[in-house]
Amino acid sequence: MLDILAPVRHVHAWQGSPRYAAELAALIQGSLTGLYALEPLTSAPQEASPGMLAEVVEFLRELLDAANHAGPDFQRWARELGVREAQWRAGQGSLRQMLAATAPWHDLVVMGADAQSTWESPGGLAELLLGLRQACLVVPSEVEHVKLDVVVMAWNGAAEGTRAIRSARPLLRQARRRILLQARVPAVEPPLALEPMSHYLQRQGLEHELRLLDVAPDHAGDSILRETEAAGADLLVMGAYGRSRFSEWMLGGATRTVLSRARIPVLLQH
Repeated sequence: MLDILAPVRHVHAWQGSPRYAAELAALIQGSLTGLYALEPLTSAPQEASPGMLAEVVEFLRELLDAANHAGPDFQRWARELGVREAQWRAGQGSLRQMLAATAPWHDLVVMGADAQSTWESPGGLAELLLGLRQACLVVPSEVEHVKLDVVVMAWNGAAEGTRAIRSARPLLRQARRRILLQARVPAVEPPLALEPMSHYLQRQGLEHELRLLDVAPDHAGDSILRETEAAGADLLVMGAYGRSRFSEWMLGGATRTVLSRARIPVLLQH
């Protein structure tokens, strides 16, 4: 059974990526955990009066109390969507801290993509994605429901892409059509043969179409998006490439391009 973790932004409203996560859990008969992280008050405006600060502290206390008691409502909501097993976790801390403690117990993290949100913006997602060992499914705000009719996999021979495709197997089994976009020139040294991923998918009983991409790394993201759009894909699976630089996580070019422009859910793994 696939264990899905869905960070939520609101205590009693679970549309967007949490609903996508619930529908996905119901479809593949997986479990669902809702995760609410109440960001702590780290600083206050200098002009804030003691009375104003006291009101803010009391508001945060009430919000945390409401979050701690939201579990039954979340479980009932998830069951109405067909989820067999649902849990709720809430606490005070940054989402990064909460994910570090909770994600290791799960197979897949489902996140929203929202440029106006601290953690769902490209920079925030980069920090979360590249700091997690679990696969992360990023759902654009315009996507309302789960659809896995056509799934595209992008693979360049690197371990990140291999891990992403392996993690996506329960989702791949739901697809009517699967397309493997494979780099003609592998990204690792020594060069790998072009057949292994196709052979692996065949051993898993996952029939697919193979398409070779002959494109420079700087344009890989654009090519992947073009192929994905042309196929009418409902999901893209690929590795999340990046590195830590000056204590900040930096996404690689293809990953950054796909995350910022994709209009369908993207499953990534570092």
